[in-house]
Amino acid sequence: MTEFIFIRHAPIDRSAGIYIGASDVEILQGEPLPENFVTPIADFYLSSPKKRCLQTAALCGIKIDKIDDRFAEQNFGDFEGQTYDAVWAETQDQPVWNTPHVLRPPNGESFLDVCERVRQGLAEYAAIYRGKKICIVTHAGVIRAAHFALKGLAPAQCLALKTDYWEIARL
Repeated sequence: MTEFIFIRHAPIDRSAGIYIGASDVEILQGEPLPENFVTPIADFYLSSPKKRCLQTAALCGIKIDKIDDRFAEQNFGDFEGQTYDAVWAETQDQPVWNTPHVLRPPNGESFLDVCERVRQGLAEYAAIYRGKKICIVTHAGVIRAAHFALKGLAPAQCLALKTDYWEIARL
């Protein structure tokens, strides 16, 4: 059985309280490895194409074997760069907020869309690297989607999962 190891990227500036998914932001300057962080040993290393993931991999001393867009963060479309409060003020009356995993921002993708592309990517690499360890440097949304794909959690359960910066998840 293939083991997937996910590393969430290093901290980024979230002080503005804005949607950051497709935006290609960098990690906070001078961000050190956490004191207790141990870089996972794997047979193959993947990364999201976003700078924050590639910078995290470099800090960890990981040589990325392949960059794969399927492991990029959710594209928040027209919500991208807007504050959470502004989006809520404009959309709070929409019933889709009762099922946020199906909410597809204009020109963006829903969490279910992310789950599907992540599922496809994981299935492909599991078939190619059967019985191996694959490490993916990625984002919180992708790690949540991996719980859907690999553990069978319901989308609402996945969205409730807390995923900290630098967190390592083995699935």
